[in-house]
Amino acid sequence: MRDCCGSSPKTVSLNEPRKLNAEKIRRKIGKCLRQLQKHDPDVRHSLQPTQILFVGNSSALCGVSFDELEKVFIEYDESCQFVVYPNKRPYSFVHFSSIDNAQRAFAALNGKVPDGVGPNALPFFIAYVENLPCAKKDEQVRPPADLRVLMNFVDENEEQELMASLKDCVYAKTKLKSRKVVHFGYKFNYDTNEADVPAENAIPQSCSGIIDRMMRAGIFTERPDQLTVNIYEPGNGIPSHVDSHSPFGDTIVSLSLMSDLVMEFRDFANTSSVYNVLLPRYSLAVMQGESRYRWKHGIAKRKYDINPDNNRLIRRQLRVSFTFRKVASQKCQCSFIEYCDWDRNGTMKIPEDDEHGKRIEDDYVTSVYESIADHFDKTRHSQWVAVAEFLKELPPSSLLFDVGCGNGKYLARKDQLIKVESIADHFDKTRHSQWVAVAEFLKELPPSSLLFDVGCGNGKYLARKDQLIKIGCDMCDNLCRIAQGKGGNVVRSDALNLSFRDSIADAALSIAVIHHLSTEKRRRRAIEELMRILRIGGCACVTVWAMEQTHDNVVSEYLKMRGNKCHVQMNRRDSRGRLRVHEGQDFTQQDMLVPWQNANGERFLRYYHLFVAGELEELCSGVPNCEVMKSLYEEGNWIVILKKIAQ
Repeated sequence: MRDCCGSSPKTVSLNEPRKLNAEKIRRKIGKCLRQLQKHDPDVRHSLQPTQILFVGNSSALCGVSFDELEKVFIEYDESCQFVVYPNKRPYSFVHFSSIDNAQRAFAALNGKVPDGVGPNALPFFIAYVENLPCAKKDEQVRPPADLRVLMNFVDENEEQELMASLKDCVYAKTKLKSRKVVHFGYKFNYDTNEADVPAENAIPQSCSGIIDRMMRAGIFTERPDQLTVNIYEPGNGIPSHVDSHSPFGDTIVSLSLMSDLVMEFRDFANTSSVYNVLLPRYSLAVMQGESRYRWKHGIAKRKYDINPDNNRLIRRQLRVSFTFRKVASQKCQCSFIEYCDWDRNGTMKIPEDDEHGKRIEDDYVTSVYESIADHFDKTRHSQWVAVAEFLKELPPSSLLFDVGCGNGKYLARKDQLIKVESIADHFDKTRHSQWVAVAEFLKELPPSSLLFDVGCGNGKYLARKDQLIKIGCDMCDNLCRIAQGKGGNVVRSDALNLSFRDSIADAALSIAVIHHLSTEKRRRRAIEELMRILRIGGCACVTVWAMEQTHDNVVSEYLKMRGNKCHVQMNRRDSRGRLRVHEGQDFTQQDMLVPWQNANGERFLRYYHLFVAGELEELCSGVPNCEVMKSLYEEGNWIVILKKIAQ
């Protein structure tokens, strides 16, 4: 067993205290200080006593909770402060109010397991340091746009007046799961997400001067008429959420009273992207634009916060927030329509007709792939096993069309097939792996078979590794360029209106294409086009994304990847027929906008229809001349092998 600072203590009886001699303690402190220099080289070790102690083996990584850490050191200095690194460092810093207090703690605790810590705690190894580490902000997460925190917006006297105004309304408090709430002006209904019923109490007179100040500062353009007061005891919190768009205007402000607190902001398009913001006592947080409409904000249920600016530990105390809003007179008209709470007169409704469906696909499929093609190509090189097996079975010199060939991974000249390829630079860099089922499909194709890869992407199935004749097509110009640059045969063509004559192909691929079509009619049309270009007896391999990301108790890689996302609250699962952004782990409906982010932090939304078990087979069975030969599930996707039969 290794302790957190890298040493290897001998096994001892659980009832026997660990005894370390001075030399061993010195060596262990040396190891801890080397770790310190690795992570925080700006911290200077001191041979003379200082007010700051470096404490090795004192973090949550070493089995020491914040509560335990505080109890250990508070005995020597009630006003000492802590700098901590949860899950990132095996050490902490304790800043004492005097050198004498630091010396007393050093003498009592160095080289020992303190009383009152958990059974897995290790001896503390302590050293004096001259300074605390420089603040390090997580640069990987950009702050929410249009978020401001105005310091000292009120003073202590105003705080007392505001708190006094609450005493008359104690009877009106609503007890929620993790906090108490009082509404003024209008009552917010948490079941319907509406604020159209007057509250029992008007906004307190003590708020008038503060509202006037906000109006003069241009924070509100119209005087706020709704106030929600949240009362948080230590350990209370509120789940991450976006304040409903339509009930309120474009500005939400939160005034923090009684104590400091850290609020977390989560990007709706990537809920694992968290930006922590300290809201000091007396401060006013102003949320507008992106921070209002797209970023979720919430307060974690815990008794301690960590100041994101300097990693100081903050023990929570009673905190009261005054949240001011203006009740809206009409439905939201924000520019964040994908995240809005209504379908914008049908614009963001799940499509039911061709015209609307094509518009959704143009905005959330075609234009997105044009933008991300370079990255797509870098990550799309693996072939599906089922597709590879399908290709293997094609005869040499078969003409293969890869319809929607992407970056052309199936168009490579590794066989004796004739191929024509096509989406774009990022896509090309990430689309190299072939699926098992697809690989098996390709293997079974006889040599010289003519294979069309419809929606070939970066052309990973067009590689000339076999004896197939392959042709790829895609609607994305950039991916066509990438796939063609790899030597494949590529044309630009629409999967719903292929530029090929009837009964020309021996085989066809449609890999991850049909789930981008937004109506059942359009999805059926894509299958009909595959059947049209196939000769009698020709086969097609079709893959789509599955609603079920767990199958036979096996979790898909996609679901594993989203393991750090927040679950969607139950009251947000009813979309009322509206397209929704995929924000959690599991898919909550079949038609969704799925976020994607490139290395520069740009975010895109792609439309997907998630197929449930049996849906793809049913769709294909309803197409003339189409016989479902085989149905498979692989890595979160449904796959069918189809055969064109005579009428």
